[in-house]
Amino acid sequence: MLETSFATKKALIIESYKVFRDLIKNATASLGIGQVDSVRNSYDAIKNCKEHDYDIIYLGYDLGEGKKNGQQTLEELRVNGLIKRTCTVLMITAESSQEMVLCAMEHKPDTYLTKPFTTKELLRRLLQTMDKKAELAQIYLALDHQSAELVLTLCDAKIKEKNRYLHDCLAIKSKQLFELGEFAATEEICVQYINVENCFWAAIGLGKVYMQYRCFDKATNVFKKLLADNPLYIPGFEWLAKNYKAQGDFELAKITLEKAIETSPRSLSLMQEYAYICEQNTDYDKAINAFKKSLSLSKNSVHHTPDKGLEYVRAVFDYSDPKDTITLDNHTKSAMRELSNIDRDFKSTENNILTSLASACLSYTNKDKLNASKQLEVAQSLCKSLGDNLTGEIELELAKAYSHLNMEEKSNLLLLSIVERFEEQACVMLQVDQFVIEPLSKHGKQVTEDAKQLGVNYYNNHNYQDAITDLSAILNIYPNHVSIKLTLIEALIKAYQENETQINYLTRASKLLLQLEKVPRDNENFQQLLSVKKKVMALNKMKKGKE
Repeated sequence: MLETSFATKKALIIESYKVFRDLIKNATASLGIGQVDSVRNSYDAIKNCKEHDYDIIYLGYDLGEGKKNGQQTLEELRVNGLIKRTCTVLMITAESSQEMVLCAMEHKPDTYLTKPFTTKELLRRLLQTMDKKAELAQIYLALDHQSAELVLTLCDAKIKEKNRYLHDCLAIKSKQLFELGEFAATEEICVQYINVENCFWAAIGLGKVYMQYRCFDKATNVFKKLLADNPLYIPGFEWLAKNYKAQGDFELAKITLEKAIETSPRSLSLMQEYAYICEQNTDYDKAINAFKKSLSLSKNSVHHTPDKGLEYVRAVFDYSDPKDTITLDNHTKSAMRELSNIDRDFKSTENNILTSLASACLSYTNKDKLNASKQLEVAQSLCKSLGDNLTGEIELELAKAYSHLNMEEKSNLLLLSIVERFEEQACVMLQVDQFVIEPLSKHGKQVTEDAKQLGVNYYNNHNYQDAITDLSAILNIYPNHVSIKLTLIEALIKAYQENETQINYLTRASKLLLQLEKVPRDNENFQQLLSVKKKVMALNKMKKGKE
């Protein structure tokens, strides 16, 4: 068991209540820990972690109303590399509800303790966790240094000696093998341990391997069985949704995420992915609400950024139904408040430009053209004030605003200018290509043409599922590409005609068509659009007749 010199260890207690800080401090000191610090809030915790390399962190979940909680603090510490994998993290909370526990466990503290607890229980859990950390310390350090081959070598040594943490070593090894593309080796380990108690990693790993093999039905069965046996295991939902999405079945992906959110409603990552799925699935009301909930969940966290707020605001002016004036008015008021919050919390000329452009678009959606014009002028003036410091990203947002305000000629001219002046900036070019209906950059044109040709080849060989998979994947990167959408719709139609029980293929084809309603008549793909529209309408009519 654990053999270590506690005198060299450093511990940090992050707890808002003094009585628990004192209890934990006394218990920890009784082990002979060399340094025991305590703070009452996240700000001081992060400050301390920048100054000290802690071996133990006790992390209270509730760190004050309206302040960063323990889960958000842990995420920030990990995102910013302020704690190592060798650090033992104990999450402590007074609440034991399902949604609280699942939320607290999302960023994987080493163990979880519910108040009230005894000193004996605290120390038992601490020593138990420290024992594993000490035993696998070299592996964790290799992981921190991203030394994959060393990780595998160290894991093999532990596995060979049948270490008491054998399953942990196998889990780490299988994940490393998967990341290295060694899918057969990953499969061999996961198949062997998939039915072993608490080896959830084996089911996730095997399902991921099947997805790589494009054996989606096998992956579905693995993830579904995992969830049937462990209905609260959130990664099972996440990977099942990814599996459906990889097949191009956004409806089942959406339904799966809805079940996950029902189980763990405080998960920001789940809500964010759900928003994106709803957006891609043209479930715009649900997308707007999900973006709003994501924004709320991000408050006080490392994810609280201007982009998060602007994402929600853009969803409002892009997807709100102008005919539903009451809902639009409510969404607009909420979006305007968020723009004010961004101006208050993130003061910079760049952010002022973005909020002014967003305000202009909101006003235009609400048919307030006068205020839209005023806000656009504010943004244009601020852009001029930046001079040579004006970035391609900001100019792109200006071009997007022009387009939303029905100033297409201005938008197109600015887009061409951005491509000419920023062609060496891959990030800017990708964002431009994601906005337009056909890529403007050389790289974007080549990538999408190659992907489309691959999809067409699958289609011509009657391999419709592979066509759907590859075209869906490239559409995730270039979401407005008209030609790829049309080719994908053709593949979905054929897949549905082969098996009419797969209603979701026809559903997705119908929803993709909705995204193409604004394609101009002079677009080179317009005739193909008319053709696929007739096919989808006919199939929907036939389906309705059979119901």
